[in-house]
Amino acid sequence: MKFRLNFRTYTPAGYADYADYKKVSLLTFFNQLISNLHCQQSLQEIFFENILEMIVIVMGVSGSGKSTIAEGISQTLKLPLYDADDFHPITNIKKMATGQPLNDEDRKPWLEELANHLANCELEKGAVLACSALKERYREVLASKVQSSKLIYLDGNFDLIFNRMNNRKGHFMKAEMLQSQFDALEIPIYGLHVDISKPIEEIIETITQYLKF
Repeated sequence: MKFRLNFRTYTPAGYADYADYKKVSLLTFFNQLISNLHCQQSLQEIFFENILEMIVIVMGVSGSGKSTIAEGISQTLKLPLYDADDFHPITNIKKMATGQPLNDEDRKPWLEELANHLANCELEKGAVLACSALKERYREVLASKVQSSKLIYLDGNFDLIFNRMNNRKGHFMKAEMLQSQFDALEIPIYGLHVDISKPIEEIIETITQYLKF
């Protein structure tokens, strides 16, 4: 059962007026409302039912933790997880395998495929997508076919990310490769900006709370 409420005009039974109602916590209000409606669903069930069509895009430069954090969001919100790199056409894969960087013409069919995929996900169970999406025009394509999407930008400075990547066992990234990512980055002026210097658990909790409201 899904429903929408006008919080400005609805006063729960037992409260004299709206001012009196405002003193009650949101959680208490919902619990009473559910009881009054004889609804057997828990608050958690209602929350998850209403986010099933949510599209979440987790973006940032290489090494910012997109895959890890997107996976955490996916598990917490019970949404399917996708990695944008898995959608590259074979021509892009072959080009990258030779060490050649992709240009915007190469990215066009890839971004369009991702946009189509997100549109399908919005009609089903929603999705969490991990994607660098460094430029605004890339983000515009990604969101072009969905009704609504939530952008999460993983914000970290060069030194932090460079040190993290080179401290990974069996992994090394040249400074110029990471710098090229920062050079291409167009920081969004919308969405949730998350400081990646904080613990992973705290980051995921912050994002989850943001997505709930």
